[in-house]
Amino acid sequence: MKKLPAAVPHEEHLDEILKDAEQSAAYLNVAIVGNDPQQVLKAVRNVARAHGISDIATVLHMQRESVSRMLSKNGNPGLSNFLKILDAAGLVIQVKAKGTPSGRRTKTPWLLRKGRGRKWCAKMVPGVRVVEMNGGGKG
Repeated sequence: MKKLPAAVPHEEHLDEILKDAEQSAAYLNVAIVGNDPQQVLKAVRNVARAHGISDIATVLHMQRESVSRMLSKNGNPGLSNFLKILDAAGLVIQVKAKGTPSGRRTKTPWLLRKGRGRKWCAKMVPGVRVVEMNGGGKG
């Protein structure tokens, strides 16, 4: 009996979806929440494939083969390359507190408590700029 091809090839369909930055971000966030490095690597690999491995390699100033090897199942991209791949795909990484229900007031972070204000943070952390917050930011 003749085998019928799939109606929509999985990888082609996924690539079309992941070309959109919002969809890529959601896809990566789901992988990151799972806390499995192999799943995160696979998700980054799929996003990179959707945006073109050759284009990603150009941004990283690497050969296409090196990028493919780095993103392979046994690959282990360094943090700087990981961030560059996300940047080339139009994405940034963001960290948030784990398990904080939305709408619930949280404690003021240590860095923003009295004596360690935003200006102090800007001095201590290179590249941070002071942004005024509405509402005073007291906690």
